[in-house]
Amino acid sequence: MAACNGHVFFFYHEQDLASSRQLRDHVANLCTARGWQFNPRPFSSLRDPRGRSIPLIAVDVASGLYRLCHRARVATLVLSSDPRVPLHPRTQDALTYSRHIPLKRFVAYKCCWYRVPNDASNDTWAGVFESWCKRVDCDNERDPRCLPFHVFKGEAEDLNTEEARRQFNHKYGAASDREDDTQTHWRLNPKTYHGQDALTIAGCALPAGAHWDVLPPSKRQFYTPSGAWDIEGHFNAYPDSHLRPGSGKFRKLA
Repeated sequence: MAACNGHVFFFYHEQDLASSRQLRDHVANLCTARGWQFNPRPFSSLRDPRGRSIPLIAVDVASGLYRLCHRARVATLVLSSDPRVPLHPRTQDALTYSRHIPLKRFVAYKCCWYRVPNDASNDTWAGVFESWCKRVDCDNERDPRCLPFHVFKGEAEDLNTEEARRQFNHKYGAASDREDDTQTHWRLNPKTYHGQDALTIAGCALPAGAHWDVLPPSKRQFYTPSGAWDIEGHFNAYPDSHLRPGSGKFRKLA
């Protein structure tokens, strides 16, 4: 019996297509047996303007993965080195301006990340994922692990410990009213939650429409894999990094 109706993403470099075939087949069969959906995702390396080789997953894969992490139990398996995630909907802009981060950091606290060896007899990852599916690793929408950390600018190391979360709250403000490293205010106000989408983070169901009222100190640009915006004044940000116009000026760039 499957522990959850999970989704398993298997990230591997396209140069490992042949060498990882046996492992991918084994993971696919194991997912079928446990009722998990298997999603193999090859990625390639691209050159940035300085000539550096950047292993980058596709923009649409990154955008879809982050949304899914807030709606289902997800495992991201990585073969070999961790790929990077473009934080701009235009890949060339992500490469030109170094707007990309490791996948592990991108999905932190939102899914089960695991580096797998190229060994079809090693099923350790499945036990780890199954165990994670049975836990609830988020308290409520005031838990800092809800924040989309590629939009909220702040240090978020090891927030799975209660002490680390206390230190985070001490540095960035009370759970319902925070200020990130760019002096942008993030405020939770349950009276103004709107939207029918009830997101889930690591087993914790959030109230429908839960979001932050965000107020940057001045006009600035915000980037995610699904969009780029020029924003001045108030807007709404959701845990899955969906940005919505508020009372401020909100212009979509890409």
